[in-house]
Amino acid sequence: MTLAQPIKNVPLTGPPGCGKTTVVRRVVERLAGLRLAGFYTQQVRERGRRVGFEAVGIGQDSLMAILAHVRFRSPLRVGRYGVEVAALAQLVEAELSGAVGEEDLFVIDEIGRMELLCPEFEDVVRRRLDGPGR
Repeated sequence: MTLAQPIKNVPLTGPPGCGKTTVVRRVVERLAGLRLAGFYTQQVRERGRRVGFEAVGIGQDSLMAILAHVRFRSPLRVGRYGVEVAALAQLVEAELSGAVGEEDLFVIDEIGRMELLCPEFEDVVRRRLDGPGR
């Protein structure tokens, strides 16, 4: 008889608007007693219209960063949104740059086109997904 390997990475996929971020937020709420690191991404709305995206840290400091906005004049664009990679790089540094194992669980809500424009994000995701985990 062999022991099952613990699950290391849990991808959650689905079409836009199906509730992936809601699931992530509820799981994070229920795991509040654990040492958590990472972030989730939510819409920024003005007058009922989506105008951007905000990354929200789940670590102790709960940092936030506007990732993309219709008014950003960045040359990096995804659709109608200008993407500010420096803001995401700061959040990634604060939330995910620690040594693997310093937290019980890390959460990355979104690995999409906007996030992958940030080299620091891509490096951390590769390191975290490929590295040792519990």
